[in-house]
Amino acid sequence: MQLIRTSFNLRSDMPWDELYRECIYAWLGSSKDERGNRYYEQLFRKLPRDIDFDENPSGKFEFAGDKLEYNSFSWKLCDYIGFTFTTKDAVSGRIWKTQIAIKRTEEHAFCFVSLDCDLGRDKRPPRIARPRVIELLLTNFQDGDGAIDEIKRQAHILEPSEIDRAKNALTGGLRNVLPIVYLSCSAKTHALMPSKVAESLFGVAHVFAEQNPMLRDRLAQEFTDKRIPQGGEIGICYAGQPITIFNRFDVVDWAENPETLVQDIFLKILKANLSLKFNFTWDDLLAARESYENELVERERVEKLNTINEMREEWLQARQARMDMSCLVEKLMNDLERVTAERDQYKDEHAKYDSLKRKYDNCLDERNTWESLAVEADEKREKAEADLRDA
Repeated sequence: MQLIRTSFNLRSDMPWDELYRECIYAWLGSSKDERGNRYYEQLFRKLPRDIDFDENPSGKFEFAGDKLEYNSFSWKLCDYIGFTFTTKDAVSGRIWKTQIAIKRTEEHAFCFVSLDCDLGRDKRPPRIARPRVIELLLTNFQDGDGAIDEIKRQAHILEPSEIDRAKNALTGGLRNVLPIVYLSCSAKTHALMPSKVAESLFGVAHVFAEQNPMLRDRLAQEFTDKRIPQGGEIGICYAGQPITIFNRFDVVDWAENPETLVQDIFLKILKANLSLKFNFTWDDLLAARESYENELVERERVEKLNTINEMREEWLQARQARMDMSCLVEKLMNDLERVTAERDQYKDEHAKYDSLKRKYDNCLDERNTWESLAVEADEKREKAEADLRDA
């Protein structure tokens, strides 16, 4: 069963690592149950003090059934992070689960916190109490609530001069996200203990309390045609929603045990919140995560298609290059055959040339021999003629 369901704005400039260290780590470090501090110290030692969410966008830490999980991502110009802490009571079998979902934009960070309890063997309704992580989130990073500058753990005591603020609180004019628990004035106003109510509802609702009957009387004159809390009645006011009004005396033993009044207010706020659409919820985180993962799958599919197309283009280019190379090789082979044929032709002609040159050389040698013999014969003839003349 769901016990807490609340939403508020945080600062948009908060880093995820600081959010984890100052809120999640500090929250689990200060947690304890009937098993004692030693149990949580063992779990706490498993948790890193700092997490680099860029390198580790998701993770899980667990010990003896208790588990902290987180997941962060960015999608459509927004940053998202979700934490889930689950703890089990070994005696009763109850499982407590706290979920924190945050969507960070340039202007705001929408934060949603819920607390669920699986009753296990113990079927008695559990006591409702806000998780301390809400207090840490608001203490460190809150960003106001509409026209309400600060979400406070103290009740705002309305003085008689603050009739405009009271009217806006009752009509939703403060543009608040958290509901306003309006404590009207009566003879037993102080018995309501606005401070205790505000402390218990810190981060779940604002608490406004009338200081004295003067404001009550002025409001009665202003709202003649509208039902408002009066005479000690309690109103739960949402922006744009009708006021839920109930009498504190309807709660059994509230005077002796004011905590029963707080529990009743918790239940009424929870019932109203279950039917309201918050700016951001855990379901919205899951939907964004699913869209983000689908986008990753689609992006991966497109990248694979692009890779396949690139590989196909490279294959076509390689195929064309192979065909071009084959054509080039064929051309070169044809050229080689032609050149080889020309070489063989030139070789035959060269052989003929060599044969003719040898013949020429032989003829030249033979001619030179005959010329030498002819010259020698002429010289002998001339000498013989000279010898005859001299004789």
